[in-house]
Amino acid sequence: MDSATLLLLGAAGGAVRGIMHAYDCMTEWLKGRQQYRHTLDPGAEGPPAFGAFYDVGGESIAAVVHAVPGVLVAGLLGTSRQVSGGFAVFAAGASPRLLLVQLKNSRLAPGRRARSAGGGKTRRCGCRGLVRRQGCLCPSWIRPTGH
Repeated sequence: MDSATLLLLGAAGGAVRGIMHAYDCMTEWLKGRQQYRHTLDPGAEGPPAFGAFYDVGGESIAAVVHAVPGVLVAGLLGTSRQVSGGFAVFAAGASPRLLLVQLKNSRLAPGRRARSAGGGKTRRCGCRGLVRRQGCLCPSWIRPTGH
């Protein structure tokens, strides 16, 4: 696969998030218009505008920003021959955002601290995990006895 196709498919995979968000906003807008048509007293303001549900400028910038990591990951995996085929490159381009979300929610992410619901202080337990007031956050197979 040539590099231009590789990068284009990676960018398309990265932009999928923006396309899905635009679809969600469009369905909400259509529901709002339908509710307006079914009201007995519609009022003077008219049906809701699409701009009230979707920020075209902001979402366009977000689509470009999300496409860049897709291009990078698809380019890296494609040029190193770790993925081949159009769908695999597209999926690799769509994956960076999901991987970043998983890393953010991971217990292994540096700087992440567990906080109790009341905002209390955290303390370390003997099994390397953070402890909330409610109990240990470590998996049961790591916890020492008496935890």
